[in-house]
Amino acid sequence: MGAAASSVDLCDVEHLVIYVHGVGLNGHRHGVYLESRVAASDWKLKTKVYVTSANVGCVSYLTLLNTLGGIKSGGERILNELEALWREDLQSLRYISVIGASMGGIYLRYLLPRLAEICTKREWTLHNYISLASPHLGASGVHTKFSKRALSLTKTGYDLLCESTSPCGIESLCCDSYYLDALRVFQKRVSYAPVYNDGTVSFPSAAISLYYPHEYSEGILPISESMQVSINGEKRTLEHGKGQIFVYSERTNEGIEEDGNQELYFRQEPADIQEKLTAMQQNLHSMPWEIIHVNLDHRSIAVLDERYESTVLLVDDIIHRLLIE
Repeated sequence: MGAAASSVDLCDVEHLVIYVHGVGLNGHRHGVYLESRVAASDWKLKTKVYVTSANVGCVSYLTLLNTLGGIKSGGERILNELEALWREDLQSLRYISVIGASMGGIYLRYLLPRLAEICTKREWTLHNYISLASPHLGASGVHTKFSKRALSLTKTGYDLLCESTSPCGIESLCCDSYYLDALRVFQKRVSYAPVYNDGTVSFPSAAISLYYPHEYSEGILPISESMQVSINGEKRTLEHGKGQIFVYSERTNEGIEEDGNQELYFRQEPADIQEKLTAMQQNLHSMPWEIIHVNLDHRSIAVLDERYESTVLLVDDIIHRLLIE
């Protein structure tokens, strides 16, 4: 297991940022890099990134098993770790933000009701909910390298399907007011969505959208290839990770209007699944979001190496959003 919560000195921390990785060690390196960057920052409010380790096994195989055991199982481990954290000296704490890489963003949505409860009791403010290429609408869609049969072989994969009957599955997280009300408490909600589709987490699922707004929308796109995007009617050519990695940022108020002329991303799903996905999307957009279109694939957002310029740019942007004046 990773470092125990009891070893963390939080007595003078005013803003605590909880970072949760995804399946396997998906995004864990990025969390550690973000932690070091924030630690080196001289901010008005003392801020610390806490990288959770509850789902990390002593070997990578056990980490994979832990994170494939379902949304509830992974989320409960993190909750137990955080409960130990709350027993620390937190006399200066005022704000809490959370960041989830890939599946980490979904584990967070599962545990948010209990996090919101303790924040209310302690009079802490929930500041930022930030997800990095997280499958907010699950694993449905036409451009995935995993079949539904393959996804169903693991509890986590099954939980991400709209067909799941799990009370803690992706549909419940999107439609149950117990989870939605906790997400609504945050002052800001931000989702980084990968424009390049590597077959793992699609842009629409991460962007909470029913449509793929960019010109290239057929199949899995190798990162070696360029792609065409359409931003406000203007066509641009992108090369993976090069130039300005933030293609577009859209802010949504309560509700969202999408271009019905675009091709429905989930068009090959049965009518009942399309109805579920529409309800899930509408429920999540009953609160404001900032959706950031990123010129990277899922893996490059969720599992980043600080040796790459794109990582530095992404962390710069996250740090900017964490800053509390």
